[in-house]
Amino acid sequence: MSQAAALFAQNPGDYQRYRPDYPAELFRWVAQQCRQHERVLDIACGSGQASEVWPTYFQQVLACDLSFASLQLSPEHSPVLYFQSPAEALPVSSHSVDLVSVAQGLHWFATPTFYQEVRRVLRPQGIFCAWSYGLPVCANAKVNAWLRSTHDQLLGPYWPAGREHVVNGYRDVPFPFAHRPAPALGISRYWLPSELLGYISSWSATAQYRQQQGDPLPQLAAQLEACWPQESPRLALDWPITLLLGSPDWPAT
Repeated sequence: MSQAAALFAQNPGDYQRYRPDYPAELFRWVAQQCRQHERVLDIACGSGQASEVWPTYFQQVLACDLSFASLQLSPEHSPVLYFQSPAEALPVSSHSVDLVSVAQGLHWFATPTFYQEVRRVLRPQGIFCAWSYGLPVCANAKVNAWLRSTHDQLLGPYWPAGREHVVNGYRDVPFPFAHRPAPALGISRYWLPSELLGYISSWSATAQYRQQQGDPLPQLAAQLEACWPQESPRLALDWPITLLLGSPDWPAT
């Protein structure tokens, strides 16, 4: 198990409870790019944050994750077929899926071995897509500065390798396929301080810090209370989304 996967497996419930959902227009646009809608494979699915949306657009949804603990949190009686598997060795028939998707996970395993598996399982003209969101921007300057300091300074040394791709918007993540420009996408939420702290608790760097230094959440809660404006129970947070979409069969541009 990779370092990142092991860290997320420590407390997958935080990821499920506190991570923001993805916008409906993301799934709709990706589905519109696909020629066929028989089968989709969602890799690094966690407890199904993205997987559970795909049945709206595809007849069959397969979803895998390396963490069995995360898979155990997937919804009961779901139409999605969940299974445990590494991204680099998929127990899926060759040329059998119309879309391979990865939500907030490509940066952990964007290797030649993984992309060879993508080529193997995709049908002709099949599509691969991956998306990610980085650090949110808060409408309040003091809270925004605290959030960035927590991410970069307190937790900075504890991020697993690969986080840099999220921070720079997947600018340098390996992507060997001809791609199609995606529309501007983002996530917007109005959160309480407790929700923002819960989100921070779901970070892999927080799990690593907790292992080595103890739980940072009490310290962070006190800091956040000091900078959160008393007149605003909730504050706006915005995450820009980077979406990569392409196909091994499209001509290079």
